Amino acid sequence: MIGQDVAISRLKRLLGEDRLPHALLFFGQDGIGKRRAAEALAVTLLCDGRSASGTEPCGECESCAAMASGNHPDYYVIEPTQPTKNGKVNRKAARLIRIEDIQNLRAELSRVAKLSRRRVVIIDDADMMNEQAANALLKTLEEPTGDVVFILITSRREALLDTIISRCLMMPFAPLTESGVMEILAANDVPEQERAALASLSGGSAGEAIRLYRGDALALRDDAMDVLSRARAMNDEAVLGEGKRLGSMQRDEISEWIKYFRFCLMDVMTLLCGGEHLFSGDRRMELLDIAGAVTESWASRAMAIASDVEKRILKSNANTELQIEAMLLRLAAL
Repeated sequence: MIGQDVAISRLKRLLGEDRLPHALLFFGQDGIGKRRAAEALAVTLLCDGRSASGTEPCGECESCAAMASGNHPDYYVIEPTQPTKNGKVNRKAARLIRIEDIQNLRAELSRVAKLSRRRVVIIDDADMMNEQAANALLKTLEEPTGDVVFILITSRREALLDTIISRCLMMPFAPLTESGVMEILAANDVPEQERAALASLSGGSAGEAIRLYRGDALALRDDAMDVLSRARAMNDEAVLGEGKRLGSMQRDEISEWIKYFRFCLMDVMTLLCGGEHLFSGDRRMELLDIAGAVTESWASRAMAIASDVEKRILKSNANTELQIEAMLLRLAAL
């Protein structure tokens, strides 16, 4: 577990002192190791031959072998799914944890443990429970059956019922440092020359950095920076050309592009204000060139324009080509 020393130390202390409660809430942004930590805790809790400190699984008992094979009868994972109809997944429906998921879990927990002395339940993306599921889980947390530990995981703690939060021990997970993200990227065979830039764009999330790498995010970022460098000098013909080119992207791709365009503007503003931390530190010289050609007032107004367009693209069915054209025309007129 890279970058989560505080959370892991706290969990080990609770295990070693045999003070682990029956419900925990792992919270923090996506992609920082919450699920991995929950799985490691589950292995330890289900192990029948833990170390003398009580904090390490033996790796050899029948329970550890069952966990390694992914087939432990006393280990349950609940996560959001899309509903099925006639055996087919309804991909238009929202991914949720529904009341039937919690009801099925409660039925399982009403039986005796099959292999270990206790059961462990991981509820990933717990904020995706619908109201009925949340209320059903609350009843289960209030009246647990037998020796069972619940580990709830969320990146949106505020979306959970206060009554559920109050019954869990809070376990915050911190954003990773850029060096921590780079270490994880190295372990995932990301080319060395791309690691620093991806770590900077990731916001402290290794999962996000890996997603950005697989989605060719740096190419989108570089394209956005190129357009920004030319924005003030674009004539109508150039604006229409860029609008057509960018408007032909898939909606998720153009959503990423406009985010990086805004990030580049934020970096320009940072340089104009004398700041140091940049989202795109690997392109500092290009950003300095842009910053040298604009004023702080221009950058501020440009950020407001880009943010407005980003909101329209993300939250409506607005025509992306027209939105990009309008943005570039407004930037050229500033």
